[in-house]
Amino acid sequence: MIYDFIIFENSYTAINHYKDLSIIARLLKQSGYTVAIADVFGEADNCMVEDVPHIKIKTSKPLLKPRSKKESLVLRPIRTLILQYKIERYLTKVINELAGQYQNLYAGSYHLHMPYKWLLQVPSDSSVFFWGLRSHRLTQYKRNPLGRKSLKSYLLYKYVKQNDKVKFFVSDEIIRDEFVGLGIDQSRLVIRPERMLDVVTKSTKTSDSGKLRLLTIGSLRKDKRIELALQAIKELNDGTIEYIIAGKSEEGYEDEIKRIMADLLPSNVRRLNYRIPEEEYISLIDECDYLLLCDKKQDSSVTNGTMNEALLKGKAIIAPNYNPYKYYIEKYKIGIMFDPSDLHSLEKAILKAQQLGPSHFEDNILKYQETLLFDKVVNEFSNELKRVL
Repeated sequence: MIYDFIIFENSYTAINHYKDLSIIARLLKQSGYTVAIADVFGEADNCMVEDVPHIKIKTSKPLLKPRSKKESLVLRPIRTLILQYKIERYLTKVINELAGQYQNLYAGSYHLHMPYKWLLQVPSDSSVFFWGLRSHRLTQYKRNPLGRKSLKSYLLYKYVKQNDKVKFFVSDEIIRDEFVGLGIDQSRLVIRPERMLDVVTKSTKTSDSGKLRLLTIGSLRKDKRIELALQAIKELNDGTIEYIIAGKSEEGYEDEIKRIMADLLPSNVRRLNYRIPEEEYISLIDECDYLLLCDKKQDSSVTNGTMNEALLKGKAIIAPNYNPYKYYIEKYKIGIMFDPSDLHSLEKAILKAQQLGPSHFEDNILKYQETLLFDKVVNEFSNELKRVL
């Protein structure tokens, strides 16, 4: 059988992206395309979509271990090159194995460690879609010409610019416009919202304790700036605020979190330092009043899947006053903004959230949810895809 789309994730470390792979499979299926998921890395265990078959890859996977943070600076680039060679060789064999079974490919996220020579094996009359999470990855070499990723960024950008068969799913209009500004024609870009729902959903849980419940959840890196939120809560010194920090932190960052937490009342902060299972993830969002986001501004806009998870559960957000948060808060009135360079601004935002209460934004959140109803998203996605194929 020849499928309209065979889809997989090319990044062996992108565990969180398998949820997006499953969403894309469902969207393609509902849009009338025949779809199969190729079990290239972790798809067999993480992507189960009704009526979407899996293709077992016969080529043996290479032994791929995440790079150790403690690895010497001398060995690191050598090991990176060896790792990329292994992945390149493996993906080339995968594409050859899938030859003749597809019209188009979705190959997962576009990132700067991605080898690309395997794409030469894809027929010129087939499109290859990537998830364009961050537009700045296309032109990283311009921002940091001497950086270790600059050469790879340039080679990837040159390949993309010269090959119209490479197309992108982007999460919203903001990111689409950034790609256009970098020279990628709109005819190669398809808006694919990261999350959607079948029916609008009100927040159903209220606090029994009378406390304002704030939540930060997900993989915790220094860019998440948990310390900023902790410092604000420390300054407020308010026993009626409860802050849950949920998710595994990157190596070294946990010490900074714990250092500030040590000066706070145990009743103020709860720390869950592990990768949050799906059921608990949903439960924690259900039980909070506001999702608190303090992310550092990136070189380009990036949608926040956790933000949408919260909004689709009827939860308002407290977020920095730059895109994408600024765009959504100003357009849909679904939360409170603060200036991330001003700790007092965050304190005021938390106090405002406490004053307004979690139900203040309910009607606006429901209107936002209506824009992401599954049938509506499928119709718009289908029209977008027809335009570029």
